[in-house]
Amino acid sequence: MAVRRSAVESDNRRVDVVVDYTAVAALARDAGVPVGQLLQQMKEAGASAVAVSELTLPEMARYGVTVARGEQILAMADLTELREPWRTFVAAVGRQGIEPNSTYVAWQPATVPSWAVQELQGTLRALSARVVNVGRYVVHQVPLAPEVLQEVGLGLPRDVLQQVARAGLAVAPRLVNNPGMDGAQIQARFADLAGLDVATIIFAGREVTGYPGHLRVTAAELDRLGVPFSLIEFSDQKGADSLARLTGNRAVRLHSITEREIPRLDVATAIARWVRAAKDRDVRVLYWRPLPLTAGGTAALVASSGSAGEAAGAAAGAANSVGAPGSGEEASYSVPAVADARTVAFNLEYLRSVVAGLRQVGLETGRAVPFAPLRTPLPLVLVLMLGTLSGGLLLLRHLVGPRPRLELALLVLGVLGLSALYLKGYTVLVRQGLALLAAITFPALAVVRAMAASRPEVAAAGGYGRVIRCYLGTSVLSLVGAALVVGLLADVRFMLKLSQFMGVKLHFVATPAVAFLFAIGFGLGQRPVTAADLRAAWRRLVEFLTTRIAVWHVGVGLVGLAAAALYLLRSGNEGAPVSGAEQAMRQFLENLLLARPRTKEFLVGHPALVLGLVFAGREGWQRRLAPWLFVVGAIGQLSMVNTFSHIHSPLDMSLLRTAYGLLFGLLLGLVAAAVTAWPALRRPELWLGAAGAEAGEAPRGRRAPPESA
Repeated sequence: MAVRRSAVESDNRRVDVVVDYTAVAALARDAGVPVGQLLQQMKEAGASAVAVSELTLPEMARYGVTVARGEQILAMADLTELREPWRTFVAAVGRQGIEPNSTYVAWQPATVPSWAVQELQGTLRALSARVVNVGRYVVHQVPLAPEVLQEVGLGLPRDVLQQVARAGLAVAPRLVNNPGMDGAQIQARFADLAGLDVATIIFAGREVTGYPGHLRVTAAELDRLGVPFSLIEFSDQKGADSLARLTGNRAVRLHSITEREIPRLDVATAIARWVRAAKDRDVRVLYWRPLPLTAGGTAALVASSGSAGEAAGAAAGAANSVGAPGSGEEASYSVPAVADARTVAFNLEYLRSVVAGLRQVGLETGRAVPFAPLRTPLPLVLVLMLGTLSGGLLLLRHLVGPRPRLELALLVLGVLGLSALYLKGYTVLVRQGLALLAAITFPALAVVRAMAASRPEVAAAGGYGRVIRCYLGTSVLSLVGAALVVGLLADVRFMLKLSQFMGVKLHFVATPAVAFLFAIGFGLGQRPVTAADLRAAWRRLVEFLTTRIAVWHVGVGLVGLAAAALYLLRSGNEGAPVSGAEQAMRQFLENLLLARPRTKEFLVGHPALVLGLVFAGREGWQRRLAPWLFVVGAIGQLSMVNTFSHIHSPLDMSLLRTAYGLLFGLLLGLVAAAVTAWPALRRPELWLGAAGAEAGEAPRGRRAPPESA
């Protein structure tokens, strides 16, 4: 399945660079450049499509369309002389015919372009409680607040569509899900796209068109049109998952830098973010907006110390920013500064740099297409199920000793129960549960076996050769769990992030917890655990919890708690913000290596595992510290498996990221082992005094207080 998935990813390397028409038109207007000319220049710079939004009532004001609240009309009639069209309307229906809480829309068919008349009539009639023809005006009474009505889509502007076509670019329509929209109106919206070169459909607002009751109509129209729709990254549009299912997952992932984020980004950060989204997360549509300049023509883009930070910062901005394609908070775009020819040249170079960055990492620009179908067949699911459950039973054996009958019973019950759930239709849930079990079990099993193989008499005799062999063997066993996760979640739904690996927090807690149990002496693995063994393990735990505490223990404990809190906050799909220094380090490694190794692997987990393997063969405080280093080392092992649980990330990038992490972690661990071999560090009493030799012992020259009875 890994080979098939890799082939599917390799065949899908085209990225659609879609420029926002509203933003481009604002830039052209402010710079005094014809919009058509700027669109042509952007095509030459690498843009492949233009996102065109539906017209709204505020934009129809230039055609004489007027909107007013009923109470406003009555107030104007009381205080001033009414202007047209409201004077004619009040004269025709009288004050008693005006509902104060309704919104009224007045327009003249003669002043509205013919291509917009049908859209305006159809949309407003579907929303109206009453339609009144008074003289040359048509007035609609709509039972919606003005702020809601202003977001209603009135169809795509034909003049803009023609302008985009003349520039030789495809169009990416942004369709709105109007209140009360029925199947006929949805079909009419898609009929407007006939004959156009459509790249993808982008749904504006918080819902996809047709939600909730007409998604089948939308799916049928998408199938007829033969184009995918865009799943907006970090946006939870209602109905998107269901629409993807109805279209057979004919969808592509879209990333945008929103208007609120733009002032916080410098050009280099923005370019890196575009490239990272396509390279690391299988994003195939980039929703591009131009960057603003200051009145002097220099870049007004100052990099903030903690900006963006990969997916976490992007998620925070995309979920809450004005103007995100799916945020539901659409705003008219304007470049907030004086724009001139330098502004245009700057943004054209910015666009060219994004395209060059994509090509540098092996991607190409052009029409984005959905992933080819991919799904793990049932026989292979059964094999993966057996492998996962067997790993769990092996870990259980290390904890409580061999119990063959119990293990066989658990295996049979597990296979039968999970198979029944799978056949009942809970396919995704079963695969997610098995993937979580594999992700917890195999890294824990690998670390436990490393601890068992690092008994002092064995560790002392093996040298660094034994350390390296054990380190690699431990990692290979963890990667068996990664292979099971890859096979279980090999599905286009996971690649599109319609479904995803579940239980990330549990994964990050459970694996070190198992290693902790072994660190305090629990688990024999050689024979069935007896009541005496459990009592002995309990005594060791009590001894650990009642150990006399020195001041430096408290300091270390507080640091450990802070590290654990940061560890948990930084795990999961939405982690804690990243500092500016770490962001700079990440960007440096990404530029240097293409696939950046994960910090918790090459700087924390893997070096700790190497040190644990080395310290197990030494004497004194280093041997006592070894079990706790194995616990920290479990973080690196589980992080490797977690890397492969991000199915929306390309498999080759995950492999490269993991290989770099293992290599650098090994090197750093060996360096740390060499440094700690220094005699002054191996004998801390030389520089710490007697307090460093034994935990809880009084400092030299001072008597310990007697214990109370």
